[in-house]
Amino acid sequence: MPDGAVLADLIRATFRNIAFPRGTAAAVHDCEECDGVRKAFSRQAPFSLPSNVLECHHDSLPLMSPEAFHHFLPAYLIYSVNSPMSLVAQSAWFSLSPPELDQRYADRFGRFSESEKAVVLQVVEFMIEADKDLQLDERERARRYWRAA
Repeated sequence: MPDGAVLADLIRATFRNIAFPRGTAAAVHDCEECDGVRKAFSRQAPFSLPSNVLECHHDSLPLMSPEAFHHFLPAYLIYSVNSPMSLVAQSAWFSLSPPELDQRYADRFGRFSESEKAVVLQVVEFMIEADKDLQLDERERARRYWRAA
């Protein structure tokens, strides 16, 4: 298992060409919280997002459109491997291991290339190793999703 710094470099290399589709909003729901997501993530590149944006929006991944989820997840993953016990890492974990793989998550996970899925699986394994408090069913569910995704 690579250490956090090596894994962060692998995430950057693998996701370096993910472009945010023009005309797509970071969040599509019309509410105050989604307005905050749209404002914070507008015209942002995942690898230059300030840490305070990720910290403030640690729980915003579920609110993001599938395109935004694909675009910004790498920033959350890098933060997570650098700070595996943070709120950002906990929120990323829940987005990587939903209770069931419904159409919403199938749309999100289905955007990833094979190489991106392989890196996400490595992050899942890293997070499992780092957080011994994760329940067995959570661990197995995340592994199953990202092996089959």
